[in-house]
Amino acid sequence: MPKTITKTQAQPNTKDYRQLLAHRLQFVANTDGQILITQFADNNLWGDTASAEWVGASIESLLAQINPAWPEYLSNNWSSSPQPLFLPLEDKEGLLPYGMILEGLCMEGRVYATLSAALAPQALLRQASAAQTPTQGPAVAQLFFRLQIAEGRLSNYLQNFPGIFFSQRPDCSFSYIGPGLEAWVGKRLGALSKSGSAFLQLIAEEDREAFLSEITRRSGTHETFTLTYRLKLPDGRIIHIMDVRTPQVAPTGLILGYEGVWLDITRQAIAEDRLQRSAWKESLAVLTGGLLHDFSNIMAGIYSVSELYDSTLEAQHPWKSGLVQIQKSAREAQSLVRRILELHREVESRKDYFNLSKLIQDQTDLLKIILPKGTFFSINLSETELPVYLDDVRFRQSLLNLAVNTRDALEGNPGHISICLNPKAAGETLGKGFPDNHTAMRSGALLSFSDNAGGIPESLLPKIFNPFFTTKEATKGSGLGLYNTKLFIESCEGELGVESIQGEGTTFYLYIPITDFSEEEAQAEIEEPKRTTRRRIAVYALEDPSGFSLVERLLETEWEVMPCKGEAKLWTYLEEAPQLPHVLFLMELGGDIGFEKLVEKIKQRYPEIFIIGQLLSEQGSLSSPKLKGLFNRIMERDTPIKEMLSVLANFADKSL
Repeated sequence: MPKTITKTQAQPNTKDYRQLLAHRLQFVANTDGQILITQFADNNLWGDTASAEWVGASIESLLAQINPAWPEYLSNNWSSSPQPLFLPLEDKEGLLPYGMILEGLCMEGRVYATLSAALAPQALLRQASAAQTPTQGPAVAQLFFRLQIAEGRLSNYLQNFPGIFFSQRPDCSFSYIGPGLEAWVGKRLGALSKSGSAFLQLIAEEDREAFLSEITRRSGTHETFTLTYRLKLPDGRIIHIMDVRTPQVAPTGLILGYEGVWLDITRQAIAEDRLQRSAWKESLAVLTGGLLHDFSNIMAGIYSVSELYDSTLEAQHPWKSGLVQIQKSAREAQSLVRRILELHREVESRKDYFNLSKLIQDQTDLLKIILPKGTFFSINLSETELPVYLDDVRFRQSLLNLAVNTRDALEGNPGHISICLNPKAAGETLGKGFPDNHTAMRSGALLSFSDNAGGIPESLLPKIFNPFFTTKEATKGSGLGLYNTKLFIESCEGELGVESIQGEGTTFYLYIPITDFSEEEAQAEIEEPKRTTRRRIAVYALEDPSGFSLVERLLETEWEVMPCKGEAKLWTYLEEAPQLPHVLFLMELGGDIGFEKLVEKIKQRYPEIFIIGQLLSEQGSLSSPKLKGLFNRIMERDTPIKEMLSVLANFADKSL
């Protein structure tokens, strides 16, 4: 059993704990804690006979001689712990920021241990005053070494962490801002360290009040919290910021300031903005889709009545020209509403082949509506056909973005807008708006969109295509219009240029390569074979077929279904739909006097559509031999729905 050493036998010849920091004790003990060998670095501290006296004693006795509380820190497995055991020292004022560490190594049934001076862990060290800090011995070396490590880590974090650390006073001025600030805001710490208003002026006006309100609301909390707001920079750029800050609170509860970090979440904000716009487009498409068909039905009625009366009038009748104009206006109204709906289509981006001149011509009606009343609009399109491979919806949206920017620049006043489209051969200089001697890589088309508004300052031209860049108030512009136009041009492998003279106007140049008609084949080679188009079907009946069992089953199998109640709605759909149906399913319910003429007319106008019929009434006319010859297939009244679905799918797949 280990012997017990009394307090008078072996103890330091000093009552000042600081002397311990200059000394180290090494010993070997067995697994029961009995000391076998000791070695003191300075016997003057412990006495000449200390080494011999401690042999056979317990480790607990040794520790108790220095500090009676230390044995309580020992555990059964302290020597096998990867972390050294810190043993704190204290004086009359409390725990000191330094003490001793006990390190052990278990080997072949023995414990090889060292007791040496050390700084306290960070939690205790932070509470120490400068007067308690050691001024000599190994603890000082440790203090210096730990300071170097801490500074190195901090520097590494500040340089490489994707954010900017800061220390802010309660008045919003800064005592510290990490590297990267100048790259963000173009300002050094100077102005921001002296005045909180300099920082508040950087916050977008619409977000400033919310920022101050949240800071005030959180003034009573000691927990970390997060703010999001926009910084509007001197060059016009807007950065979306996530501000994560922790209050620094005095014992009395007074807020001394904040420690925090800024993270640039602009890309995330762009993605969220796109998601919100996408959701709104989807809702708008549903709403306008219903309105479109209702409006088209009304216009179809106007057109039909005017056509009926027009056919009964002689060529010299005074009403003749008026009825012709009514028919023309009705057709234009239907076409205009259809194009508006196309802009809100939320479908997978899909490219196709188009004549660029035709796309621009089709969009002029909407452009004229956007521009201020009285604006002179001129268009000069190439007579040469310019085939391109692009997403027509995104192209139309790009033209509208340019028109909206022009409208805002004109500030409601009439102006002069000019659109020109000219071919460009490979190697030909693109001209103004592009770098000097910049040539076309491929044969293409150069579209110029010009206005005579106030122009754009030269210092802002390099930034206008950046996301969220805008000189408008936040409620009047998102700063994404030109950015989306840039993305569209890049998707076409084209180029975008701009030329502006203050006081005279601005011209945007869109260079789009002409297709060589190999794009679809190249795309097919890199894509896995899969269905890229849903089967489309129009279902006609005198009654509304929306509730028919067949229609419900078609929707369950992901068909694109258009129920058409009556002839007027069917013709509206066929004439105005962006894509024709693969299959037309005609239900003869009986009493449909014009059914035979309807089928003949459809077959003449749309021979590419597969026409399937079904007789649901004994009084129907599908038994007519002439009529039977117009159908690709006629279903019996009692045909199972499963069989009908299979037949319809087979015919639709022939068109895909």
